[in-house]
Amino acid sequence: MQINFPAFLKSEKFNKIFNTSLLLVFVVLTFLTMINHELWRDEAQAWLVVRDLSPLGIIDHVKTEGHPLLWYAVLFPFAKLHFPVFSMQVVSFLLSVCGACVFLFCSPFNKFTKTTVIFSSGFLYWYSVISRSYSLIPPLIFLLAVFYRVRLKHPYIYTSLLILLSNTHVLMFGFCAAAALCFAFELLSCKEKTIPPLILLCINFFCVITYLAAGRSENELVQSYSEIATGDLSLYKAVLSLFINIFANISFLMLACLVVAAVVLFVRIFKSDKKVFWLVFTGIAFQILVYRYIWSTSPEKAFLTLLILLFGCWAAESLKNVLTKNKFLFEIILAFVFLMTWHVSFDVVKNDIQYNYSGSKDAAKYIKNNLARDAVLVSSYNVTTAGISAYLPDEKFYFPQEKNFYTFSKWNKGIMTPYIDYSDFEKLPQVFKNKKLYFVFSYITSPDELASVLPKNLKKVYESPSDTLLASEKFYIYELKNDE
Repeated sequence: MQINFPAFLKSEKFNKIFNTSLLLVFVVLTFLTMINHELWRDEAQAWLVVRDLSPLGIIDHVKTEGHPLLWYAVLFPFAKLHFPVFSMQVVSFLLSVCGACVFLFCSPFNKFTKTTVIFSSGFLYWYSVISRSYSLIPPLIFLLAVFYRVRLKHPYIYTSLLILLSNTHVLMFGFCAAAALCFAFELLSCKEKTIPPLILLCINFFCVITYLAAGRSENELVQSYSEIATGDLSLYKAVLSLFINIFANISFLMLACLVVAAVVLFVRIFKSDKKVFWLVFTGIAFQILVYRYIWSTSPEKAFLTLLILLFGCWAAESLKNVLTKNKFLFEIILAFVFLMTWHVSFDVVKNDIQYNYSGSKDAAKYIKNNLARDAVLVSSYNVTTAGISAYLPDEKFYFPQEKNFYTFSKWNKGIMTPYIDYSDFEKLPQVFKNKKLYFVFSYITSPDELASVLPKNLKKVYESPSDTLLASEKFYIYELKNDE
């Protein structure tokens, strides 16, 4: 029996085989990277907040983080049931697998485009290996794309997805608000008005806005950045920072090509459906304004603009009035944009497997295996040690500036600069009599500066490997020697 290969390659059976194979490769790559990844402070912060605070304490604290509560709610049962912090990494991994499944089996794109997207830096690393609230966004925004075409037939599902997505990260608020506004007008214009979804959307956005606005003024870092950005950062630099954080080291020619590609995609979406264009434009513009006035960007933040663009292309492709002319060219341009992140994808995956991403795990292991249980760990900067605390559920660090023990950062406290008044450290033996004192410093405090100001009776007993990827996550541990 002869097989008609051209027909087989176009068949639904081959599509399923191809998508499943792509998914399996994705799962293997991300799993191998995940089990070799060491948490850094920004990942560990959310886990520590949920682990060490009561439900009311979490609600009160998280507003100063600048994030909605959904990620903390997801982590809550695992942390409170005393699961190891690795469970947070598993959650991020499983969320990325769910997102990949929805994208591969439900999106309308061709095989080449699917391949470039699934192995882009956001999918392969930033949202699957790095365990932060961003991991929630791909599965939710893809499900939103799936239901976009039938949103009026399934208003409660679409409303639920919008509410969940708006509670993932503040950067998604502009996109979700625009989508909710459009959906509200559509519901009101229908013959059969569906009021409950409107009420739910109004309540949700009122609560999110009120909650986040209440905490912004308490975050010292945001306040300081806003003051700097007002004078030194332009919209042009904010947009340029997006490209740099997504595509890393790119030439001016490649930057020009990517800008042209983005413009072409925007025009295509605009011609396909102006509502979809409005959602995409508003979502991306909101993020740029955040980078301009509120907080700086980073690779995982910047990649959200590509997710919103991907949503727009997906929604445009799914609509009945989509322009079928030049569809192949349209998808090639979309694939080109994601393909340009591949060098970032495989660099970060290779480096994370080969080297320590953070020195937190090894430092925690040294503390657990070599220090007495009643030893006092003193930190010079209460922002840097969260990664270590996540691996040591029974340990806390002492911060001399506050004269208190802590595990996670409190953004409305004294966290602006490292605490370098080391003269106070000499008084600690009187505070903690008959206990061994160890001082934990990170590379944020210059080693040369440390050498010149530390008391002479401090002896270095541990130092993170020099090839640790995040310089600010290299740690030094000093033991206070008794004077003889």
